[in-house]
Amino acid sequence: MKRLSIIIPMYNVAPYVERCIRSLENQDISRNDYELICINDGSPDNCREIIEKLQEEFSNIILINQENQGVSMARNNGINRACGKYLLMIDPDDYVETNSLASVVS
Repeated sequence: MKRLSIIIPMYNVAPYVERCIRSLENQDISRNDYELICINDGSPDNCREIIEKLQEEFSNIILINQENQGVSMARNNGINRACGKYLLMIDPDDYVETNSLASVVS
């Protein structure tokens, strides 16, 4: 079981999502301890392609593609896929401080 599942709904956030993901990968816990669940909510931009490229670099990224259902359904679908003990919701236009996740799961 993962310690943490981070849910990231995506719709028209291509300019921001890579910064968000990279901030979540630059952390003080092992990538084996957490997963990033990115839900592409039918976004017309290239969010999906950005995440697919990042998946080549980071093994803890999961991509869910769905037709547009809104942010609440995207989060719910991410929660349904999550296997972490704890859940953390992050908007894709936000980012987190380096080495901050250990304090979240301590």
